[in-house]
Amino acid sequence: MSRFSDDYLRRVDAGKEPNAFIVYKFGRATGIGTSYVPVSADQTYKTPQTPQSLEVVSTSSADTNGGLGAWTVQVQGIGPDWGLQSEDIEMNGTTPVVLTKQFLRVFKFRVLGSGSYATESVSSHQGVISVRDIGGGDNWASIRIEGGLGLGTSLVANYTIPIGYVGYVIKEHLYSASTKLSDIMLSGRAHADQQAPPYSYFHAESIKYEASGADNNSPRGIGEELQGPYDIGYVAKASSGSVDVAISFEILVIKNRI
Repeated sequence: MSRFSDDYLRRVDAGKEPNAFIVYKFGRATGIGTSYVPVSADQTYKTPQTPQSLEVVSTSSADTNGGLGAWTVQVQGIGPDWGLQSEDIEMNGTTPVVLTKQFLRVFKFRVLGSGSYATESVSSHQGVISVRDIGGGDNWASIRIEGGLGLGTSLVANYTIPIGYVGYVIKEHLYSASTKLSDIMLSGRAHADQQAPPYSYFHAESIKYEASGADNNSPRGIGEELQGPYDIGYVAKASSGSVDVAISFEILVIKNRI
């Protein structure tokens, strides 16, 4: 049973508890093989020990200020002090734009402004937009196009609880594609800011061995207190061949009472 009443969670959700907030996260990974990977569109969740310089770029020249696609995007994550950080970036199409801030984690990446009024057939962005290591390095997150429609946001089923806060996974919903077998693990790492060994270990918080077409809803989550900075998120693998997995979950985040 949850240690938090429904009334308290409703107050938090309504913004009536100034020292708490609820984070809703969702992600999906397609074509997962037989090794565990993070559940995200890029099958990665970068966790460097030191702040990194990043850039954003699109596969379309229309994603630029004055174009038909995305004009501005926002990167949300963890900054050099292990606190929450975001940056808004003006797009320049296929030319990379370097962020002015460095990041340790990126858990959300989304379009803010567009040159098109989006509909079911018109997207807010015209290309796949990526935030990546500076100089054309590895992707940290991407805003994809599926079925001809831009999603407008990244798909990352991971989060990092910032320093000075504790978090609780209060809800989770797991889905694996029909006719496929998958294993889905909620994984965590405490003391994400450690700079020297011995390091806190990466570990499984829970594992679901899913039957084909599994649709698993856990309305009360795991309830364990997670002291930030704490990496928390989902990894998955196929039992054989490949599988598509989708996750949504909610984290209650509360400021430390010191």
